[in-house]
Amino acid sequence: MTGIRVLHSLRERHPKRFAIWPFEKPRGSVAVEIYPTLFRKKALGAIAKITDCATLNRALAHYDTLGMPDDGSILSDHDTDALVSAAALRAIADDPVRWMPSSSRVLREGWIFGVDAA
Repeated sequence: MTGIRVLHSLRERHPKRFAIWPFEKPRGSVAVEIYPTLFRKKALGAIAKITDCATLNRALAHYDTLGMPDDGSILSDHDTDALVSAAALRAIADDPVRWMPSSSRVLREGWIFGVDAA
């Protein structure tokens, strides 16, 4: 519920520069719901959390993103989710089909960005 209050505050402060997709047409900054597990699954064929650099770099390569140097450290799955999600969003954000919900239900209930409509 905190997220809804934050979105409401952003929307109230910046009504012409901030949109909540898919309920509003994208403009300026856009808030979208994402599903990091989906991006990991599409990149690696599995939903396991990523905690090592080699696996992270394979996921990033799937989205045509340069990898990180491997210093042997254990990575936080929160950090790797953020990195893989950012790479995936960059890879799909220019596809206009992603921004056009295919049903009125999506406009009522929402849609997780990057999830195929079918």
